Amino acid sequence: MKKNLYMLFVAAATLLGGCGEPDPIYIHNPHPGNTEATLSFTSAESTNIDAAKQDVVFDFVSSQVNFEVKTDREWCSAKVVDNNKLVVSVDKNDYANNRVATITIVAGIYDNITAPKSVTVYQGPGEIALPKVGDIYGSGVVYWVSTAAVNAGFRTVSLKRAYGMDAQWSTDLYQLGLTDKNDGRKNVAKLQNLSEYPAFNFCATMAPNHGQGWYLPALNEWNDIFLLYNGGITPTKGLPTEAEQVKRAEFEAFLAANGGAPFNSFVASSNGDSYWTSTEVDFENAYTVLTWNHKTLEGSKTGSKRGARCIQHFDLR
Repeated sequence: MKKNLYMLFVAAATLLGGCGEPDPIYIHNPHPGNTEATLSFTSAESTNIDAAKQDVVFDFVSSQVNFEVKTDREWCSAKVVDNNKLVVSVDKNDYANNRVATITIVAGIYDNITAPKSVTVYQGPGEIALPKVGDIYGSGVVYWVSTAAVNAGFRTVSLKRAYGMDAQWSTDLYQLGLTDKNDGRKNVAKLQNLSEYPAFNFCATMAPNHGQGWYLPALNEWNDIFLLYNGGITPTKGLPTEAEQVKRAEFEAFLAANGGAPFNSFVASSNGDSYWTSTEVDFENAYTVLTWNHKTLEGSKTGSKRGARCIQHFDLR
């Protein structure tokens, strides 16, 4: 029973604190017969390491023998050894970017736990250069790259697309709370049965590339995609300039040469091809983007005249 209560507390702290670390609210109310929970590091609380796979040890002292440890990056894991060492196991960094991980530890149990304590690992770059914007990578084209440690990674937009009846946003009208405009992954995470959402399902069932899945872009994620389509020229709101049209024609030829579907089939039409975003407007509508005149509109979720183009995010932090 006590174990269950502890797990409920940990779960609650996780929900409140998000993905990074436990909620900073803590309890210092031990039973009179217990020793008050304490934890302090006796070594430096951050370290710089090279790109190699390795273990890093942080020494600490604690009055407790129960610990909860979390990391905020998939490339490292952590555990407590001998009740006084936090051992962080770090994967090799292949790519030529710096990256950083935060590891958080809480000591104690039940109603007697410490405030979260954190250590930081900074890892140097590997030898593989990040792809460049415009490179073919797997089944997509790279459209965004960052080498900064805080957001290192890259994104691709799919060579393939779905268009027409098979790309409805949904097969029925529901309000689902898919309101995120910056990260389509957060919208997709709220869906239960993807078969009822054909545009989302098209992305989810594309062949995974390097272990990371495709998803339907949120509204603002289309900004960088349009920049790729426009050859690096900030898109004009309204009819494209002559320079923009030249760049778009070059990109369409590039897609065709690499087995990709057109970005815009209706060249020089009043609107051009229309694509879904994963961002919901209300019960009936979701946001759409128009390729020719670079407009944002609202479209009925069950409409069958729009397309789905997917993106991936490769997180190298």
